[in-house]
Amino acid sequence: MVKALILAAVVWLLLSAQAQPIANDANGQPATAKGNESTRKNASVTADSRGKGGEVKAADGDPDAEQRQQRENERRDLIAQEDMAYWAESMFWAAFAQAVLSFMGIVLIYVTFKEARRAADSGDKMAVEAAAATAAAIKASEAGQEANRVNMREAARNTRRTIASAKETEAALAIATRNADAAAAQVEVARQAHLAQTRPWIFVKDVQIVYENMQKANAVIFFHNFGNWPAANFAKTVRAREVPYPFAAEPLDEPDQSLATLLPPSESETMVADNLPRPKAGYVVRVDAVWSYKLPDGDTESGRETFVIDINMGRASARKMTAYDSANHPAHAKKDK
Repeated sequence: MVKALILAAVVWLLLSAQAQPIANDANGQPATAKGNESTRKNASVTADSRGKGGEVKAADGDPDAEQRQQRENERRDLIAQEDMAYWAESMFWAAFAQAVLSFMGIVLIYVTFKEARRAADSGDKMAVEAAAATAAAIKASEAGQEANRVNMREAARNTRRTIASAKETEAALAIATRNADAAAAQVEVARQAHLAQTRPWIFVKDVQIVYENMQKANAVIFFHNFGNWPAANFAKTVRAREVPYPFAAEPLDEPDQSLATLLPPSESETMVADNLPRPKAGYVVRVDAVWSYKLPDGDTESGRETFVIDINMGRASARKMTAYDSANHPAHAKKDK
């Protein structure tokens, strides 16, 4: 706060010292040291008309020459007086500012010395307190070292006892681990057996060809739950199409989840592939069945089967696809060659 007030006083004094007095010239117009430039130029012109004695030469036949010389001398004296007054005032303010700055410097030196003395006193006090704290810390360290030595001896004795006990525990733990592994294996076997007995198992039980008339035949797929638990979220899809024989492996469709149902144990659901196509020479009717359902533990089980519709004596029958029906079978590969 003190430094801010001192700085404000210095700025005010410097601004005050910059002020310049304003005087009037001989004609009553404002003039300063810089504003009298024109007057000085006029004075120099008049001075050129002076003689060796510094007086203005009177023009022949001019009765007012002496009066003009007197007015010119008075005007030059006035200019000189104004310049002296301006520089005297400037020197006064400069001296005053220097005195103020000197006083402020003395005040700042005094404040600095006082703060330094206060800091030195605080340092001495802190040094004394630090020495006392160091002595107390040394005593506490010595006491702690002695306590650590006692604790280390006791810890060594406890460690030896612990090692002996650990060896005994290790042997008992090995036996317990073997027993636990055997028990876990038995539990897993029992869990798997229980899961197999209490979960749904869905497969295609049968495929029947049903004739509506001599021109139209449908394939009815029977899905059966062979397990002892209901099949939740049971979804299925059946597709029949005419393909060249032998046919290549193709990706099957995903089950239609929008028609998902709950299939109880030991019950069946059917799905119909209607209006089976009549295959031309070298082609067969392929029926794909895809299904999925939820297990009791939340996992999803899925299955898929492919059937071939054989036509013999004008009658159609369904059978499961075999490896021989695939175009990749070695027997077909030999025929191609």
